[in-house]
Amino acid sequence: MGVKLSYKQTEVGIIPEDWNVVLFRDVTHLITCGLAATPTYVSESVGKPFLSAQNVRSGRVVFDNHKFISHELFEKITRHNKPRRGDLLYTRVGAGIGEAGIIECDIEFGIYVSLTLIKTDSQKLHNGFATHLLNSPCYRALAKGGQFAGAGVQNLNVEVVRNFPLPLPSLPEQRSIATALSDMDELLGALDRLIAKKRDLKQAAMQQLLTGKTRLLGFGEGTGYQKTEVGEIPEDWDVKPLKEISPQQSVGLVINPSTYFDKEGTVPMLVGSNISENKIDWASAKKITEDSNQKLPASRLSAGDLVMVRVGDPGTTAVIPPEFDGCNCASMMIVRKHPSFDSEWLCFVMNSLLGRSQVAGVQYGTAQKQFNISDAVDFRYPVPSLSEQRSIATVLSDMDAEITALEQRRDKTRALKQAMMQELLTGRIRLV
Repeated sequence: MGVKLSYKQTEVGIIPEDWNVVLFRDVTHLITCGLAATPTYVSESVGKPFLSAQNVRSGRVVFDNHKFISHELFEKITRHNKPRRGDLLYTRVGAGIGEAGIIECDIEFGIYVSLTLIKTDSQKLHNGFATHLLNSPCYRALAKGGQFAGAGVQNLNVEVVRNFPLPLPSLPEQRSIATALSDMDELLGALDRLIAKKRDLKQAAMQQLLTGKTRLLGFGEGTGYQKTEVGEIPEDWDVKPLKEISPQQSVGLVINPSTYFDKEGTVPMLVGSNISENKIDWASAKKITEDSNQKLPASRLSAGDLVMVRVGDPGTTAVIPPEFDGCNCASMMIVRKHPSFDSEWLCFVMNSLLGRSQVAGVQYGTAQKQFNISDAVDFRYPVPSLSEQRSIATVLSDMDAEITALEQRRDKTRALKQAMMQELLTGRIRLV
């Protein structure tokens, strides 16, 4: 790998001297959109797949959650431009506008107007190179900038796409760039699959450990099971309402917290959007001043307290870590810590299927789901001894830590791929 020192200024920026700038139309056989009219859909057994913009994700064409159209309509709309393996589908409407994916199978299907079909000239443009170029930040921005409101819906006109200027290296270099970036995509895909598998394993472990169906070493030897209102649990466990597990539950600041936000503030003010299961996104939390924090003692949090989202994604719960002792919160249920229970264990229970199902049973609202604290204090949970709580929490926390480490690795890999795209697709780094 080397860096070529001879570059030129072009309409697509600075590129190597031996690269060209071409219009997309000049290196493709076809750029056209799908069926404009909403068809009559049919069942899978008698129809052909009919894909839309939501079927293009992460550089791939994904066959899920799609409709079906009749064989007659399929033949009519694909008579002159049938999508084939190696062609590109390119989204032209919606939030994900400007995302490209390669067709990697021989399934016959039609496309809706939300997609653009692109057939590259393989003697001039490598389909993988074209896909990575279209999915790069520069061309995603170009797609968004080329939108116009047609029939009230923002969409990307096919003629705009045909006139996209492209930096074009030789075919061998295009292939090398596409291979390097596709290898990164494969690594990202493998990490996503591993993370999903680990999450499934953790969910299964939660279901087993938090209900006592599986006991950790040193607990429950020779103990039977009892039937309770929350299901079958070990005989040496109890069932208790939340108000008997924790001595104090309350609600965070109930007025609009934005009146307290301060750019000079140092104290995080948590709201529901900062909370996910067993996690808090501190980076996105707004800040208030220490003076404001002192004036809001009822909603001030201590390390080990639990916060449960009440509005939006009700039931999602996290624990306040030691490093954020003294932060504040708004519009969330607060479950105060107590020596009689392990906060991490209770957090896992509240986020479990049993915990979330009880929230679902009392929540109300259409646009914004929420629940009342008067209902939540009566939520009932299976309760083991404090020592077993701690052991269960340790096992599940270790699984969470492993998932977090994999997520961080994936995020670093994704950032590396973005940097590679910027360097390779502009010729700053050469592969041949």
